[in-house]
Amino acid sequence: MSEAADVQKISVFYVVRDFRRGTLPKHITENAELMGWIVDMAAKLPIGADSTIDEITAHIGDDAGRAFWRNRSEASNFLKHADKDSQGHLSVEKVDNYSLLMQAMAAYTDLVKSDLGPEGMVLWLYSSVEHGEVDSLPEKYRPIGNKLLEIFGSERRDFCSALIQEMRSREIS
Repeated sequence: MSEAADVQKISVFYVVRDFRRGTLPKHITENAELMGWIVDMAAKLPIGADSTIDEITAHIGDDAGRAFWRNRSEASNFLKHADKDSQGHLSVEKVDNYSLLMQAMAAYTDLVKSDLGPEGMVLWLYSSVEHGEVDSLPEKYRPIGNKLLEIFGSERRDFCSALIQEMRSREIS
């Protein structure tokens, strides 16, 4: 299977599986158009609440695969060839580390059910805040979620970095 097909499979699989489990986050369930698509996909695909990702296969056409790689590679190709065009620029919207990290975390949590590690835990908290899900966080994490709500930009990144370091130091102790 190609990585392009795998990305599509992962995206659809986890949304449909979580729909079947009743665990979709509020920012998804409150989006009527998105929920319509999810319900339609759930009706068409053999994904149940207890399904695993390796039970599902996905294929995409050659054109879609090329478009995936063109979009995925744009930032790295820009940086790779920056010495040839010193006046070139790349829009910050073209660099999407967050989506890549979320895909990696989704796959990781499918393998390791209960241990996100410090980086995964902070990414989960950050994502919950970004999607307005602070109220659905477990009680012990809400103060961190509320703190993240109060800060922005580099201050939020610095807070997350410090939180990861603190969590790592507790693991060692």
